[in-house]
Amino acid sequence: MSAPTLEHTAHHDREQPTPLTTVAVDNTRACIRLCGEIDAALAPALSGLVDEHVAADRRYLRLEMSAVTFMDTTVLGVILAAHHRLLRSRGTLILTGVRKPVSRLLGITQLDQELFVSGPRSDLDAATTSS
Repeated sequence: MSAPTLEHTAHHDREQPTPLTTVAVDNTRACIRLCGEIDAALAPALSGLVDEHVAADRRYLRLEMSAVTFMDTTVLGVILAAHHRLLRSRGTLILTGVRKPVSRLLGITQLDQELFVSGPRSDLDAATTSS
């Protein structure tokens, strides 16, 4: 796997992280970091990345979401489909670092009762509530 890259555009003063990056991988597991606004435009890329890992027999996927500032229901549909696909193959999809915007969406759709959300909530939210 190549190291995460940064996208550069003329419209931004600062570097923006790539929205979807595989940050850790071995024979059976992968961790995908999602960053920024994850919406319908990125749903096919997320689906394709998950498909690549599943095709490589990685049955245990973690979506690290602490840098997600927005997620729409199209992406939630991709995540739910991946969750079901992995369960059928005796695998697991786990969401970690879930921040308030994503947590709210999971609660509204009641998918917080179906998807696996693990670990502490994002440290970014803890910092904003203590100040």
